[in-house]
Amino acid sequence: MGKDILEQLNIWNRSNDYYASPCKICYTLGERLKEWRNRNNISQKEFAEAILRIREDMGIAQPLQINYKSLKPTDPVDKLYDDARMKRITNISKNCSVWEKIDFPKNDCIISLNSLKVLKKLIRCDYEFLTCEINTLHRGTEHIAKLTGLDIASIEKLITCYKELDLYDSDSVQNSYTYAVLQCLDQIISDKQLLTYLSYYMTYNHTDSIGYENSIKIQTDRFNGDNPNNLNTEIIIDIESLKTISSLTISNLLCKLQRRKKAQSKMQETNAIVNGTEIACSEDSFGTRIKKWRLFSQLTQPKVAEKMSEYLINNNLYQRPKTEDSRISLQSNLLRSYQNWEAKKDKKQDIRMSLTDICMLKSIMNCDYEYLFGEINTLKRPEQNRLSYLGLNEESIKQLESLASFDFSNTKSDVPVFASRILKTIDQIVMDNELLSYLTYFLTDLEYSENIVFSDLLQPITIVGKTDCVAEGYKKVLYEDDQKRNVFLPLILDRISALHTNYINNISE
Repeated sequence: MGKDILEQLNIWNRSNDYYASPCKICYTLGERLKEWRNRNNISQKEFAEAILRIREDMGIAQPLQINYKSLKPTDPVDKLYDDARMKRITNISKNCSVWEKIDFPKNDCIISLNSLKVLKKLIRCDYEFLTCEINTLHRGTEHIAKLTGLDIASIEKLITCYKELDLYDSDSVQNSYTYAVLQCLDQIISDKQLLTYLSYYMTYNHTDSIGYENSIKIQTDRFNGDNPNNLNTEIIIDIESLKTISSLTISNLLCKLQRRKKAQSKMQETNAIVNGTEIACSEDSFGTRIKKWRLFSQLTQPKVAEKMSEYLINNNLYQRPKTEDSRISLQSNLLRSYQNWEAKKDKKQDIRMSLTDICMLKSIMNCDYEYLFGEINTLKRPEQNRLSYLGLNEESIKQLESLASFDFSNTKSDVPVFASRILKTIDQIVMDNELLSYLTYFLTDLEYSENIVFSDLLQPITIVGKTDCVAEGYKKVLYEDDQKRNVFLPLILDRISALHTNYINNISE
């Protein structure tokens, strides 16, 4: 069951609703956890099960307590393990119920650092989402959406894909697929002609142009042999014929793109620049990390306590002391707290802290949460263009920025007037896992055999009990090369047609 729930939470199995809207109405951590669970349609028990699996994968799960003395001679040994595991899941489920009632930042709460790490990995978000500093899963989502013209849902999904992509584990099936998807999107976004036809077919309501009898009139400047002086004539095309013409045109453009641009077979590392000096190492404990920061910043422990006091007072978390004695008392208490944190030398120890204290340390240290949690050894994350978190190449990003910059008042703009429709089409492709999958297998070198065995088009029917030499001959000639990939083409067209229908139905409601 554990594997099933993690597979259900895979980024390629999540519904559009998961990415669709930021959590602006979820003001507390508890509300966000509950909303996330509801969006994924999982129970608290399944939530707990997924948490246990992730803890095990991260190597931070406590060993199961198995009582072999209670084993009856007729009981299988696995029963003890299953019972102990179920007991652990039940306990975690109780904790999940408590988490969903956390009303931070309205009120402070105590939580373990490992729990925050697990929640970040499970939800696939940034720590700032858990501390309620941002309303989207990732930092900068709304800014990137504004720059590119794409929906927030598309941005969230692309960032999630990119952050999940382990460039050093190219043998991973999911990594290979995710990388191929991003490469496929690069190919499509960079092909302006293909995007033009796709956007016309997927976002234009052809019935608005109907003249009569389900037909439309199209102006053409082709030469009319009967009337050499008339270069502008009207031709009438019925809707079904128009769909056929569009399908053939899109098919032709996709085939050209397939021949012209295959996705790179190797993953490319991002051009990230290390921001600052590495002052910690991966083996350092939480206490060692904050001590190394203090020494690097040339601060004494009392000076850090002063910074903590300023933070609490400036953020209205503590009333400014009115007397010198109360100020000294506050400083003394904060100093003891900080000294206690620095004393945490065991990296394996699951430290429990208040969320306010975690946010405070991040602020006074001017670092990212990832440094505190041992995920990076510099105070800040590697510095790179924020748009690069989409996982797309520079050409694609420039194309998106150009489309998003269209201005009707600029008559000399090279950006087409239907730029918004192109962006809407890209949103549709990004958010539809089925279409995205078909396009990826058609346009890239990704292994596809396991995904098209269901197609009757692939293999001639073999007559049982009789060797069909003709069929075997066809198999050898027709089905042993890369052209088998073309089976995805009709699936692509069918899905595009379905998305167009959904689009028209949605705008007509």
